[in-house]
Amino acid sequence: MKKTLLFAVGAVLLLTGCDKAKTNEYKVNIKNADGVSTEYVVTKSNDVIITVKNNTDKKIDYVGINSAIYDKDGNLLTVDKQSLRNLNAKAENVVKISAFDLKEKEVPAKVDLRVNTMNYENELETVYTDKVEGKVEKTDVDGQLSLTLTNNSGVTLSDLSAVVVFYKDSKIVDLYPISVQNVSATHQETIYVPTVKEKDTYKTIEYDDTKVIINNASVYNN
Repeated sequence: MKKTLLFAVGAVLLLTGCDKAKTNEYKVNIKNADGVSTEYVVTKSNDVIITVKNNTDKKIDYVGINSAIYDKDGNLLTVDKQSLRNLNAKAENVVKISAFDLKEKEVPAKVDLRVNTMNYENELETVYTDKVEGKVEKTDVDGQLSLTLTNNSGVTLSDLSAVVVFYKDSKIVDLYPISVQNVSATHQETIYVPTVKEKDTYKTIEYDDTKVIINNASVYNN
């Protein structure tokens, strides 16, 4: 894994010249990504998995992640954009860049990350990430696990997103993302998680541990 110091991405030049800009009738504070750190790993399948951590004591409403992926000779292979919402204080979220667009002999070796953060003056969502639990269990079916997501917030969630992270020898080797909408209060959602490679249904993921990370659980404010 490599750690990368982060700074504001050039894409936010649309809003330069002021610290506060009006977007869609909501005031937005644009900041350099101080207090945010990343780690990335390139898997055996040439996917790139990025862990983003909020090291501050406050929630970050939006995190934009721009990635440039190079081979060992410094040749640019591809670029990618990801985003995260409602990154809680001291929390970690994980995203995956799949290698579907890479040619057979294109192997990622270095990832250049540029990250920017935004905070809205008006709260667009009420966040309940710490009120959702995730549990992974084995099933009787080869090639899949059972993930149970429990909404303990007492309210119906507009959006719930999570990832099941697979580890081998304490290192991330793959992940599986989940997104569910309109999750009712005290509801348990059961989802079957495949343990085979996305690009090869006959090849299983080599792992010895899993972890569920709730990336976001929120209610849209009217």
